[in-house]
Amino acid sequence: MKKCLLLLFACIAFATSSGFSQSKPINIVFIPKSSDQDYWTFMRQGVGKAVREEGNVKLTWRGPTHNDDTDSQIKIVQLYIASDVDVIILVPTDRVRLVKSAQRAQARGIKVIVVDSALDGNNYQNFVTTDNYAAGKLAAQHLSVLLKAQGNVLLLRTVAGSASTEDRAKGFSDYLKKMRAI
Repeated sequence: MKKCLLLLFACIAFATSSGFSQSKPINIVFIPKSSDQDYWTFMRQGVGKAVREEGNVKLTWRGPTHNDDTDSQIKIVQLYIASDVDVIILVPTDRVRLVKSAQRAQARGIKVIVVDSALDGNNYQNFVTTDNYAAGKLAAQHLSVLLKAQGNVLLLRTVAGSASTEDRAKGFSDYLKKMRAI
């Protein structure tokens, strides 16, 4: 939860230093990858706590029902581009397909902050994430210790086009390939 608080405070600090008036609340919409995973539930709790502590933020939380529903996420972004939001915090389900939405938001003067999973191009003001490649390597290292560096593993990816998934999978497989070569 501390990570969530730091994340939102970083986003708020960026937004408030970017010319927003302190006289009215900053209107932020947070668009996660989905509503069906515990990770986003925990993230929402942390973000909600940060908003209460900050006090000058109006937060809307709205994501697609499922992690792989990029079409719905695009529709949600488009909905908020047409509304009166100051900042969109976006966790892209697809690093390529959400680019046009980020471009449209910026063209309307909406700040876009990308969280957790990369978005191709530079159509955002800030990017806050874990080093997913390193996380994948760390997972492979831990699994290798548990398996005493023997046996076979199967790597399953969750969503095609998700940068965080791709980066973790690459870190995982690169580590195992390197260890096999030694």
